[in-house]
Amino acid sequence: MLRLGYDKRLSIGVVCAGGALGTMMPPSIVLIIYGLIASVSIADLFAAAVTPAIILMGSYIAYVLVRCLKNPALGPPLDKDTQDNPFASKLDAVKAILLPGLIAFLVLGTIYGGIASVTEAAAMGVFGVLLATIVRGEFTPACCTIAWVRP
Repeated sequence: MLRLGYDKRLSIGVVCAGGALGTMMPPSIVLIIYGLIASVSIADLFAAAVTPAIILMGSYIAYVLVRCLKNPALGPPLDKDTQDNPFASKLDAVKAILLPGLIAFLVLGTIYGGIASVTEAAAMGVFGVLLATIVRGEFTPACCTIAWVRP
């Protein structure tokens, strides 16, 4: 954020405040350990944490937007390409988050839908990442080579 021109104090505040979301969103080790100790369903804990996490995210976004609208010096100005063609830049942003969003939906959807346990959903995430590397053309047979050590 500093490299892009955001205010130093605003950037640090957003990063620190976003740390609170790490305890709510999968794969939250805090919720997993709590669920194991309290003998509570981990999937139910994750499902219960979604609403507060969405409220927090919305609050953070609204705060930064209001601050940057009131004081434009806190955020970077739009570059010339974005000013000239805002739809194309938004379309590029949607393309950039499409695959990671699908992977997150695959993992969270299987947990919240009751299709898979947390461990099985992690395997679904690995499968989603494998598909994403194939779609992006980054998959090569060399990346799957496993060195077997013989005794």
